[in-house]
Amino acid sequence: MPPTVINSFKTWLKGNVNMKLSSDAAVTRVTYEGITNFESLTDFDKTSIEYLPRTCKEKILAITEDISAGIAAEAEVPGANVGTISVRRLITAMKAAKYYQSINRTMNSATMHYTNVLAGFKIEEEAYADLLKRIEPDVPLINDRDNDRRVIKWAPNFLDCLSRTYGSKGHLVYVLREDAAVPSEADGPLQTDPNTNTINSYFGKSGCLHDELIARLPHQGPIYKHDNATVFLKIEKASRSTSVESTVKAFARKKDGRGSYLAVISNHAGDTKYRAIHKKRLNLLTNIKWNGRSYP
Repeated sequence: MPPTVINSFKTWLKGNVNMKLSSDAAVTRVTYEGITNFESLTDFDKTSIEYLPRTCKEKILAITEDISAGIAAEAEVPGANVGTISVRRLITAMKAAKYYQSINRTMNSATMHYTNVLAGFKIEEEAYADLLKRIEPDVPLINDRDNDRRVIKWAPNFLDCLSRTYGSKGHLVYVLREDAAVPSEADGPLQTDPNTNTINSYFGKSGCLHDELIARLPHQGPIYKHDNATVFLKIEKASRSTSVESTVKAFARKKDGRGSYLAVISNHAGDTKYRAIHKKRLNLLTNIKWNGRSYP
């Protein structure tokens, strides 16, 4: 049975500013391989798209009707040429489709426009892929010798560590972002060209692919559960054999990294802790008597 494909998607496949397939025959042959809409691109990987020219050059034989077996007749689908540039653009479109899916963005002819949007995405995505190959930074440890500032000094270093540590979809620091909810597209639309009001970016107000992933990766599902557990293990390592360890252990059963981090901050670096430090320092300044020596 021929695939159902809307005309605007066929135009996207053939257009010179998009996938640049050379003919209507090539468009038809590609759709028979399963690329029938933007969402269908997420079913492919780089290898399967690179294989398209070899597959699509072969015709699909006609099927003879067999009523008794419930088989309907289908016409032959001629083979067609799929050029190198189309393959390269389809690979970029596939990666963009998976990226949009992961951050809950809508895919359409505007957001998947190659010249306006995906060409820029390709450059940053390739740079981002290189970052994934870097060695993970060491987890900063909580130091009890820092006394009441132990977590205050550790927290920014830990967040910096997670911003350079990668999970299944992006930087692990997304697990600890302030607001767990993913912003709606209405509240954070993709950026547009102010002169033409057309979408020209693959990110919203975050400003780049890196920050878009941090702001929009969902806090639900198996991937988040795995990343959240990874964050917990890093916090557990950072707090081991310190006065903070008991706070973290309360979250060990569920391996809840976000919960343990928020508890550590609330108990050891929250408003109550800052007020206690302020009171202690103010008391020192109010009551200290100089004895000819310096004070810390």
